[in-house]
Amino acid sequence: MKLAGLIALSLTLLSPAILAKVPQQEADRLGRDLTPMGAQRAGNADGSIPEWSGGLKQKAIDPQKGYSNPYAADKPLFTINAANYTQYKDRLTAGQLDTFRRYKTYTMKVYPTRRSAAYPQGVYDAVKKNAQRAVLEGTDSLRDAVTGPAFPIPRTGAEAIWNHKTKYVAPGLEGYYNAAVVTRSGDFEITRVLRYAKLKYNQIGIEPADLKDNIFLYYLTYVLSPPRLAGNIVLVHQTIDQLREPNMAWSYNPGQRRVRRAPELGYDNPTLATDSLGTHDQIDIYNGALDRYDWKLQGKREVYIPYNSYKLEERGLQPRDVIRPAHLNQDLARYELHRVWVVEATVRQGTTHLYKRRTFYLDEDSWYIAYVDCYDTRDQLWRVQEGHLMTAYDLPAVVAAIESGYDFVNGRYVVAGLDNLEKPTNYRWQGEDGFFTPAAMRRSGLR
Repeated sequence: MKLAGLIALSLTLLSPAILAKVPQQEADRLGRDLTPMGAQRAGNADGSIPEWSGGLKQKAIDPQKGYSNPYAADKPLFTINAANYTQYKDRLTAGQLDTFRRYKTYTMKVYPTRRSAAYPQGVYDAVKKNAQRAVLEGTDSLRDAVTGPAFPIPRTGAEAIWNHKTKYVAPGLEGYYNAAVVTRSGDFEITRVLRYAKLKYNQIGIEPADLKDNIFLYYLTYVLSPPRLAGNIVLVHQTIDQLREPNMAWSYNPGQRRVRRAPELGYDNPTLATDSLGTHDQIDIYNGALDRYDWKLQGKREVYIPYNSYKLEERGLQPRDVIRPAHLNQDLARYELHRVWVVEATVRQGTTHLYKRRTFYLDEDSWYIAYVDCYDTRDQLWRVQEGHLMTAYDLPAVVAAIESGYDFVNGRYVVAGLDNLEKPTNYRWQGEDGFFTPAAMRRSGLR
């Protein structure tokens, strides 16, 4: 996601043509001057971004204690605040600049850059193969990619966003995912969700032919609280080639006691737990179809983004420890200078979306979207999203400890990932395909 000689091949994708794979000589750069994931291996000119040297080594975790902070001894290099932020404007996003202007209590503690991102060798092997075989037709028909990012050497904005969508996390997961909508004064209510996922695409050692059912992942969520939402269930079948077969979703409402198809679970329709502060395509920072936007790859920048966010993942933290009026407790947040790919999405002619324009900032080492600027229909900055990234070194893979989204108009924000009082997410959980069916969903809802 970063600056390599400003790879600003600012290409607008959205043509229906099939995009060709990269030449062999380009693919051969992976694991050499590029990391196995496609990042620039070398550091930057002044040394503030170091060379990538393999990331964190794989290490087991204590399921009761979760992740220890491998960088606990680090001290902040400096703190950016409302009084001095203009000194750092070249390395801040439009949304970050606006946050400092609006919230006098908002700060960013900037730490030494630690390029901790690491993945299993099987992921690196798959990514190199993807570079030579993966194709994208239009914006939503992906073919011949497996396991990890499909386009480690992207040439279009859509390819870069697909890298976020196809990022490697784990083959499956089970755990609690708690969220809160926070008022201007700092009041909040927790929505507690139990979630299961089977990421068929993320299996290691598979080939494209093994995904002939066209399923990227199954995702199932049960809302446990508050009482007014408890009992709601959502099931999603996310597809790989969405031109051939769109995503499918079902919902169960305990009041109606029936399962129904839910075509509204996508795009800019509001999500259940965010009180209309978030849209369905903002889950996981961005997910779903790309066909309502034109996508432009703007190149790379060096930006201060949330990284190695182990303090926010610390076991035993209460929601009140993390939540503050107007914004998160920034004493727990860690920012580092990283190279990011910048992708701009503009609503395509003939379509509509709540956000007329969005600017995405993708971490070069993981392809995870770390920050998003969201503009309203008047093209005014409205909302921003942050992914507080960390390397789950037991997998290993980069995940988000916390996701947050700020609304500059009403002063509220939403924060997801408040799971510090729960057991750590089990990323090795594997369920049968039959667990993710409308019939199984109906049976579980009637219990």
